[in-house]
Amino acid sequence: MECQSETLPYLWYCAGLWFWWRNLSWMVKHAGGFVHPASAIYVPAGRRGLMVLEARIMVALYAGLFAAAVHFGFAWVLLVAWLAPRVAGEPIQRIIRVAEHVGCDESPDRLRNTRTTRTNRFVNAIAWQVPYHAEHHLFPNVGATCLLAISTPDS
Repeated sequence: MECQSETLPYLWYCAGLWFWWRNLSWMVKHAGGFVHPASAIYVPAGRRGLMVLEARIMVALYAGLFAAAVHFGFAWVLLVAWLAPRVAGEPIQRIIRVAEHVGCDESPDRLRNTRTTRTNRFVNAIAWQVPYHAEHHLFPNVGATCLLAISTPDS
């Protein structure tokens, strides 16, 4: 069945398990000073040290937060208020990302590697206006509430 051969990879993608493994392993590797070759495409050589520093800060903060949560007995709060919603929401985000990225160039060219999607107000609200995805990539410092203002009808 051809349908099955397309459905399983799509479900795997939407589940996001590979995403967690990739991002956590890259963060740990970056913290150790190893820059993954895929990152070299997007991060100029002169800025890779900042990426390593950022990863080290993130690992230290996560480790400190986890240690404090266990020590003070509120590890369940991390699970209920942070990790569970993040894990539950990942499949929804993966489905949205299909529309924003799949079929686009896999290059650092932000005009070609993403697209803006048109959706309803509810989806825009829960996704912090990030369906204006090309704008989000082109102007990452623009706040979510301003993405609509910088969007053009042709984007």
